[in-house]
Amino acid sequence: MSFYRKLVDGVAHATETGTVLLCGTPLPPMTFMAGSFAPEAPDACPRCVALAAAAPPRRTVAERLRDEIAGAEPAHLREELSAALLAGAPVNPWTHGATSARARHSARLHEALEGLAEAEAALQSSSPVGVAMVRTESHTFVAIIPETGRPAVVRSSPRRRARPLAPGWSFESAREPAVFAAASSADRVFHAYDGTGSLCGLPEEALEVYLHHYGPGPCPRCDELVAAAPKRPSAQERLHHLIASAEPGPLRDDLSAALTQGTEITLWLGSLGPSLAKSARLDELTENVPAVAAALSRNEHVSLADVLYGNWRSIVVFLGGDPPLIARGPTL
Repeated sequence: MSFYRKLVDGVAHATETGTVLLCGTPLPPMTFMAGSFAPEAPDACPRCVALAAAAPPRRTVAERLRDEIAGAEPAHLREELSAALLAGAPVNPWTHGATSARARHSARLHEALEGLAEAEAALQSSSPVGVAMVRTESHTFVAIIPETGRPAVVRSSPRRRARPLAPGWSFESAREPAVFAAASSADRVFHAYDGTGSLCGLPEEALEVYLHHYGPGPCPRCDELVAAAPKRPSAQERLHHLIASAEPGPLRDDLSAALTQGTEITLWLGSLGPSLAKSARLDELTENVPAVAAALSRNEHVSLADVLYGNWRSIVVFLGGDPPLIARGPTL
């Protein structure tokens, strides 16, 4: 069984949850996990080494999910999902602790072919909800798992469909308040950090930056400047601006028009081209595929955006300073 590594007073400890050390050593505040626990490392805690060696093997994600969906309705979907997990179908993603509203969004119930009534019943729970997605060649299964209440299984088409557009959506209405990292000064007061220093004027070398956002209250001057900062454009507005330099034509113009209506961007990430080729699912696309495939075959850093609108799925590939490339295919 593997564990995360936490460094406390120069000693590397093992932890499974990040909140409790395996050996029971008290965990000081504001410690961070740093990779995997290595029993052979010279700084490893001897007690954690012994306990880690005695720990039973970690159960697979598929095994844990099969236990979680025991008793799920409808029964025939539960059995089909269980069989798919036994056959090695991947679980990705599996989120935990969401509100019902957020779980409903990630479950993509507008794509459901079966099990919608049971899913709606599971989402009535006031407790946190987990959502797991399992894809097979012919279907996508979604398990909805409230902490209290009966879980449910939904069967959907393997091809995603666009969500209904929100009435009255606009670039302006979708802009969000600016966010800044939190950083503390020597007197342990938190400030808003913009990458060079605090908004209120403290230099970077006088700050300790934290891995969370600044919230209002600690520094009145930072509060004022955060409130006055320009709002952030939505992902749709940013992508709309970026594809303006793409080759003119229906691929660009239809996508551009859809983005102005707030259509869904399901994915936007960057990596080496070959590692993103699987996420692009080029076999589902029908227009301009060769050019996009060639760009993704290059062992260079690219950005990939995936957009659903109407009966179409478009992908946009950004490679270096070249104009973006757009490909699309029907979702029906």
